[in-house]
Amino acid sequence: YRRYLEKERYIISTSDKHWVASYHDPIKEISDKLSLTETGAIIKLLPYMQFRTDGKLIRNGKPLKQKDIQRILKRGKTATSTILHKLEKIGVISVNKEGRSNVYFISAKFHEKGNVRDNEKFTKLYQKRTREITDKLALHEAGILYKILPYFHYSRYYLCANPDEIDTDNIQHISRKELATIVGLNEDDVTRTVNKLRSLGAVMSTRTGKTVRYIVHPDVMFRQTVETDWTNVVRQMFAEHFK
Repeated sequence: YRRYLEKERYIISTSDKHWVASYHDPIKEISDKLSLTETGAIIKLLPYMQFRTDGKLIRNGKPLKQKDIQRILKRGKTATSTILHKLEKIGVISVNKEGRSNVYFISAKFHEKGNVRDNEKFTKLYQKRTREITDKLALHEAGILYKILPYFHYSRYYLCANPDEIDTDNIQHISRKELATIVGLNEDDVTRTVNKLRSLGAVMSTRTGKTVRYIVHPDVMFRQTVETDWTNVVRQMFAEHFK
């Protein structure tokens, strides 16, 4: 009964936190095939998914057209067309004609809103907070957030190689070198980008000796059914760190 009440409180407290299910295995399959600029484009578009629209990207009740996407990505017509073509080729988006305009859809293989597939690991990406953060990031900076989605630990919010590990003493934390390999940057560029994400309250890094650990804000990514005491501890950590 206590767990039931906690779940109900969580649902009420997060009723304004719309999220998109981001499936781990499909994202891992394409991450190495996409540049940070291209994955940055995906994560900047995910806040425009809505309920019961089969993945159609919509803003203010109207489907996004290429000109709208150009403004979101802060790219010109040619650069935006190149990015969209690559994402369509790899299967992340599809394009349909409505009237004389193209409209864009996110494939349910990678992301869904309002539905989740059974027995498939996913991370909830909170749309409002993600948009607030990525609006202040260049595409290649935002792209890191997309590539780390499958490495977000389900209960501790650390980036790790075993994000489903129940025993927290056995979490295999991702090092700076490993993170650089995952996102396709050198270590110095990883540090610079993480610092930018830290300044926006998205990611925090902690250091013990030569060991660096990365933790993502639970208001950006989340995997559990209900929030826990640790959720509030992490929020407080971010608040203190931000000050």
